[in-house]
Amino acid sequence: MLDAWLVALVALLLALTALLGVALLRIRRVDHAIAAMREDVKRARRECESLFPQLQSLLSLERLLDLPKALPATRGWAGSPDFLLSLAEEVLAHAPDTIMECGSGVSTLVAARCVDLNGRGHVYSLEHDPAYAAQTRGLLSKHGLSGRATVIEAPLVECSDGSRWYSAAALPADLPGIDLLVVDGPPGTIGRLARYPALRQLRDRMNAAFTVLVDDADRDDEREMIRRWRAEDTMLDEVRLTAEKGLVVLRHAVAPVSLTVDAA
Repeated sequence: MLDAWLVALVALLLALTALLGVALLRIRRVDHAIAAMREDVKRARRECESLFPQLQSLLSLERLLDLPKALPATRGWAGSPDFLLSLAEEVLAHAPDTIMECGSGVSTLVAARCVDLNGRGHVYSLEHDPAYAAQTRGLLSKHGLSGRATVIEAPLVECSDGSRWYSAAALPADLPGIDLLVVDGPPGTIGRLARYPALRQLRDRMNAAFTVLVDDADRDDEREMIRRWRAEDTMLDEVRLTAEKGLVVLRHAVAPVSLTVDAA
C-alpha cells in the first residue's frame, strides 16, 4: 500500500513539475513579448520625435524652392528634408558656379532649382545606375530644370587602390572647377569606405576654395572617411550639423598669401 502511495506521489510531483515548466515557459514568452512591445514603442517614439523636425524642414524647403509642383518622396534612400534644406541654403547663400554631386535624385532637383533661383551655375550629378539616371532626368524635365543640371552616367570601376568608384572617363573634359561637392553616393553596399575615393578622384578638378557636403555622416564609414580626408588635407575645416542621418560640411579656404616686407 505504501508503495502505491509513493508511486502516486511521485507521479503527482512529476505532473506538477511539468505544469510548472509549462507555466514558466509561457511566462518567459510573455516577458519576451512585453520586451518586444517596449522596443516597438521606443522605436515609434523615436520616429515620431524625428518626424516633426523633418516635416518642419520639408515645409521650409518647399517654401524656399517655391516650385510649381510638389517635391517627390524624401527620406529612406532619398535625401532627408533636413539634408536637402541644408543643401538648398548652402547653394543659395554661396552661389557656387559648379556643383558636383555623387549620386543623383531629389538632391539634384533641389540643387538645380537653387542654381536657377541664383541665375547662375550648373549641377553635374554622377550616377552609376542608368535607371536612376533616367529617373532623375525625368524629374528635372518635369520641373523645367533640365538646363540647370547634367546627369552623368558613370559606371563603378576599380580604382588604382582597389576601391570602386565612378568612372573618371565619364567626366566632361571641359568640366569647370568644382566649387561645391555633394557626397551622397555610391551606395555603401558596394564595400567599405565606398565614398572615400571622391576627393582623391576629383581633387585636381576642385577650385582652390571649395566646400564638401557629406550626407549619412553618422555612419562609421563616413566618420572614418572624413577623418582620413582631414588627415590628408589639414586645410579642411569641419562643421557637423544636426541632421537625421548626419551631415558634415567641410570647407577648404584659399591659403593666405605670405607677404615679405623689406626692412627699411
